[in-house]
Amino acid sequence: MLRIDARHWLKFGVAFVRGQLQVSAVATREVSDESLLPLPDGPPVVWLRLLRRDEGVELFFSRDGRDYARVRIAYFPPGASVMAGMMAAAPEGADFQARFTGWRLRAV
Repeated sequence: MLRIDARHWLKFGVAFVRGQLQVSAVATREVSDESLLPLPDGPPVVWLRLLRRDEGVELFFSRDGRDYARVRIAYFPPGASVMAGMMAAAPEGADFQARFTGWRLRAV
């Protein structure tokens, strides 16, 4: 998740939407919009990469950690200080588990 404040943030990950696992990208700039990419085979592991450049953030997804496909480019205000980190949420049920490994933050 990248966050400037409560009205400007971006989250990228996997989510169950209408009972199906999907890669989900939510960009919020006063209002939110979501992009979805179905994962009908439900891979046990996914890799995500975010790259902030100028006024945008490029979002990439991989099934193997080597070959990445760009999911979308989202506008993100340039020049603003940004908080970055991981997040998980389970709005329903008690059996939710999330594990994050290999998290890195670096300047490019």
